[in-house]
Amino acid sequence: ILCLTEEMTAVPEEVEEAKREGIPIDYNCSALEILSVNGKVSGLRVINVRNVKFEDDGSISMEQIAGSEFILPAERVIIAIGQKPDSSVLNIKGLNIARNSTIEVDALTLETNLPGIFAGGDGVTGSKDVVSAMAAGLRAAESIHRYLQGIPLKEGRSLELPKPVSVDIEQRKAAPYQRAKMPALNLSRRKEGSLETNLGLTPEIAEKESLRCLDCAGCCECQECEKACEVNAVNLQDCCSEQQIESAALISFLNLEEELMVTARHKQNRLETPVSTDWKADIHKGAAMALKAALESGLISAERIPAVQPQTAVQESGVKTGAAVFLCSCGGNTSAVLDFAGLENNLLGLEGVSAVHKIMQSCTTEGAEEIKKISDAAGAGRVVLASCRCCNWEQVCFSCSDRRIMCQENLKNKLPAEKPVEFVNIREMAAWLYRDNPAEATQVALEAITAGVKRAAGVKTNGFGKTGVEARVLVISRSLSGWSAAVRLAQQGYAVTLLSGLEARTIKGLSADFRTAADDLLKEIARLNVDMLPWPDGLTINGTPGQYEAEIRFKPSAKKVICGEIILDLTDLSAEDIKWLNESNLLSRVLKRLQVNGGSETHIDLDLYPFTIRETAGITIIQPSLDRNCDEIITAGEAAAAQASGYIYHQSIRPRGSAVVINRSLCRGCGDCSQICSLIELKLAAAGVIYADVSPALCLGCGTCTAVCPTGAIKQPAQSEEDLEVALETILNESKTQ
Repeated sequence: ILCLTEEMTAVPEEVEEAKREGIPIDYNCSALEILSVNGKVSGLRVINVRNVKFEDDGSISMEQIAGSEFILPAERVIIAIGQKPDSSVLNIKGLNIARNSTIEVDALTLETNLPGIFAGGDGVTGSKDVVSAMAAGLRAAESIHRYLQGIPLKEGRSLELPKPVSVDIEQRKAAPYQRAKMPALNLSRRKEGSLETNLGLTPEIAEKESLRCLDCAGCCECQECEKACEVNAVNLQDCCSEQQIESAALISFLNLEEELMVTARHKQNRLETPVSTDWKADIHKGAAMALKAALESGLISAERIPAVQPQTAVQESGVKTGAAVFLCSCGGNTSAVLDFAGLENNLLGLEGVSAVHKIMQSCTTEGAEEIKKISDAAGAGRVVLASCRCCNWEQVCFSCSDRRIMCQENLKNKLPAEKPVEFVNIREMAAWLYRDNPAEATQVALEAITAGVKRAAGVKTNGFGKTGVEARVLVISRSLSGWSAAVRLAQQGYAVTLLSGLEARTIKGLSADFRTAADDLLKEIARLNVDMLPWPDGLTINGTPGQYEAEIRFKPSAKKVICGEIILDLTDLSAEDIKWLNESNLLSRVLKRLQVNGGSETHIDLDLYPFTIRETAGITIIQPSLDRNCDEIITAGEAAAAQASGYIYHQSIRPRGSAVVINRSLCRGCGDCSQICSLIELKLAAAGVIYADVSPALCLGCGTCTAVCPTGAIKQPAQSEEDLEVALETILNESKTQ
């Protein structure tokens, strides 16, 4: 090893280990030239140096000693003289670059000479540790936040390090023995190959070493560590707890590109999957494995299938007076900024508020139960929840997180439909936006909650009743996807009608794996008594979601099937196969809504649809794909079965809170609404009058049709004109008082 100075930047332990291995180290030497003979390394020409200095910009200056050159024989040369960033790849004109290729920035704000461009990490400091890079990232994030908000970048900030905490080591209980040495491979064996040198500590030694710490595990919550941490990584408000959760099945997604493993009642089943870059296929595998785990663990079975619930009548709109306001601290994350006691005192005196209560986490089941219990005790007809959720709409938008979705779902399950919930997002719009000014953050939160209370005062419930779901599935398919879906549903005990007609088609032309899979599925279909019918000459779907009436026509007979769910498999279907899919058919109208223009062919983008829109229609579409192999085709069907069984198992469905209703007495049958929404159907009354109609369970609740209706026949009870008037009055009144 050649080194310019004895102050090597290598880890001291590694230097000592090199010496132990017999590697000589020559200090104050600099390599001049690598020598070669016949294209192979033969040695190194070296010169002695003195007065070595490392400049501030990272450059090195030294004095070579004349006449001190010598040749060092060598067969290989390993160069390890450091690294520097290649800032040229940024291709940013005008950016100041130092001599050592690092980016020049303001030491405090990390802003470059170009406004709005910040830099940090090794690109600024050169090679350094990970902690320094993470600290730079946090500092740059703070600067970017200030830059975007128009706040002075340097105000209230300093590079001065916090004063070290004084600790009397003598008063701490520390083990007196020395640090254990890492067991290492014998020197004689290190030349045998690329064996691991450090062998690792034994469990006994590792446990003993852990006792050498200064009683960190016995934290007394003095909060000194929180004060000393420069990057606010220590937060003593958070806490850890251990819980034992009982479950009948466990699904472990170790790596979707390599394997999915299911453990059900101590039995392991492994599904080997090829390397995949298709996230859609991974979603199908996950849904299929979840259904498999539920079947094998006994979570779902024929005995558990619920009876069909009767369709309930539509109730009158209207709610009780008084609102219960709940202040959620999001697990304590907003408590350090918002003055919850002050909010409670101000809100208790607000007109229309019957109760105010602080809650730790509203997104949990326990939180929803607490909200129901307190609002019922207060006799409140409305709930105003100030948390992290923005609205009560059921569509999933870009700002929705899993916690926000859980919050709405749990409240919907716990609270009755006649008790609406008004959401106010005080985390982002108050606690986070004004986190440097708690007083202003609390005032903004108070104004937002006050507006929410006023909005809630004019809210009416939609009055939509629940509809029972028939425990029968109609599967329309001519491929293995539909067959596998039918098998998985029948295994749960659901009645399945399969329109396939594949018994009339030969499978001899299929590949061996397809033939084997087809034979296995046909045997299961026969064993499970699936009602398998020929491919129809005509098919019409009537009725409402949960209670569809399918009229299946054959030559020369016909059959009617009542079903709660329909699975349409578009794989291997030609235009001739689905010629009955006309404009008067519900399936056609659903497909039209989902269709993406693609010339003369039909292209359906459905893979993400059921996960974002939350379909209440009970119609599952299996998307065709030309590049799926046999296993992926079967898995797609099993995923559809998982989605369908989840829909049926809930026994009943309720339309979205934002669904629309159409007043027939005001409708003039112009058809403007049906032009923008394929789910709205024009019907002919007995008196020959045309009117528009839509099932509330089919409606997505977007409200677009209300804007085009010239007579005002279409109303959205949960988002009415009265709600807009209340919101506008609130805004205008606040602007007058300011």
